[in-house]
Amino acid sequence: MHRDYHLGHMKVSTSQKYPAHMHQLCGLLTLQGAIAHCDMPLESGPTLYLPHTQKYEHGYLAFHQPEFQPYFDNTYA
Repeated sequence: MHRDYHLGHMKVSTSQKYPAHMHQLCGLLTLQGAIAHCDMPLESGPTLYLPHTQKYEHGYLAFHQPEFQPYFDNTYA
């Protein structure tokens, strides 16, 4: 699992160095979207998402924690 945007693609030790306000603003800096130009079978590995995680201020650190994986697996959309 990963969290999109700049801090979500860094090692946790690197993202921990950024101040709290950057964690809060990072998700607002990029507009993302995806368009499938052909039929996409489930076997291709569709993206799973966890609704409202952008509201969790510590999200860029939380998704690295092993105890968060079962929560994601049971809650994603």
